[in-house]
Amino acid sequence: MKNKYLQNKQYIIYIILLVTIIFLYSISAISSPIYKGIQYNDSSVFQIMGRGILNKQILYKDLFDHKGPILYIIDAIAYIISPNIGLLIIEILICYIGTIFIYKTSNLVIKRGGLLVSIFYLMLAFKYICGGNITEEYGIAFISIAQYYILKILLRDEYYKKINWIMIGLTFAITFFIKPTYIAIWVAFGIIELIYFIKNRKIKELFKYILYMLIGISIITLPIVIYLVINNDIQEFINAYFIMNMKYSKSTMIKKIKSLINLIKGYQYSLFIILSIITDLLLIFNTKKLKIKKELKIFIVVYFIISVLLTIWAPNLYRHYLMQLAPCITLEFIFFIYIILKYIDNYNLKKYLKQLPLKIIYFSIIIFTFLQAIELNEYIFNSKKGDEVRQAIDEIKVYIDENDEILVLGNEPYYYLYLNKQPKFKYFFQVPIIKYDKTIAEETIKYVY
Repeated sequence: MKNKYLQNKQYIIYIILLVTIIFLYSISAISSPIYKGIQYNDSSVFQIMGRGILNKQILYKDLFDHKGPILYIIDAIAYIISPNIGLLIIEILICYIGTIFIYKTSNLVIKRGGLLVSIFYLMLAFKYICGGNITEEYGIAFISIAQYYILKILLRDEYYKKINWIMIGLTFAITFFIKPTYIAIWVAFGIIELIYFIKNRKIKELFKYILYMLIGISIITLPIVIYLVINNDIQEFINAYFIMNMKYSKSTMIKKIKSLINLIKGYQYSLFIILSIITDLLLIFNTKKLKIKKELKIFIVVYFIISVLLTIWAPNLYRHYLMQLAPCITLEFIFFIYIILKYIDNYNLKKYLKQLPLKIIYFSIIIFTFLQAIELNEYIFNSKKGDEVRQAIDEIKVYIDENDEILVLGNEPYYYLYLNKQPKFKYFFQVPIIKYDKTIAEETIKYVY
């Protein structure tokens, strides 16, 4: 009877989370039917690349962008589902799956409060979602999945379960082929586990688990490699995904740190970063009372440090970059709650407090974050710029026939979407990538003339 009650309660929580996600996307995503503004540049590029796949254009060779192929596959699938609402459906689905795994991770650690932790995660994610269909939005979902399986190993000693390692490898490959700077959790886990297995002289087990991870990695990587080989596209992929991104991210560490300080200044993420630091200090200096394995503690701390370092990798930081910290900060939040509950138990305060501090923490942070997160996109109900673009498009349509080819100079790729024109020229947008590769300007001039 008790198990049935718990199962029904879980289903109710899953429904609440789904309704919450649908609501948040409805009021903050450019894919929402109520959106009145214009498509954003990044999202427009990703949609064009996705449609290019369906149009049999070769990624990186026929159309250029410097993100990973998984991102374009997501947009292609969205277009197959529906040209109008497919993207919204895909965004809701991916976000929902990631949130469910945050809920499951919370239950691994603190047993109760998973719904509130999940809502906290959603508020972190939607705070800077910036219209949606961005790399961070998809990356954090797969980070959240990996986080769950890693915790099953580190917290519950489930080393023996093959599925844990396969899923860790699979989610790594998906995330890596979205954007390589989102791999902090796998780097941290790899470092900790490498030290653990070598220290305990479990080399045989180490290679066995690496093999399982490679199975997961190859499920995603092999089809991508086959695609690149068949289309003679390897060099173009390397130039776009590795060389261009290295040029794009080139700056000194001092500049990166200054950028992070400027980025979090005035944003509520600074409070959550401070909360994470406090949690890490409590984990490090309260070894006996918390009863957390050393291996797990070190992982949490290293994971947070690497996450921050990779977040500031680019020289010019935009606020939506902070979104990639959502799973990491949520994990810190989970253990912050765990630490408070341990202190209450250790000092026999439970009968006096009756979890009052926990409830205050839950509701104050969630209400505060919720109010901040529901800052609607400045264009979501404001059709001014959208009307201006649509008026310009109506004027352009007079001069364009159905079979005409167009090229948009600069960085306004949304014109292709509104005019329903798939670009034929590789560099269908030129700014800001033109600063990092002179051949882009040369080829564009040659194409125009």
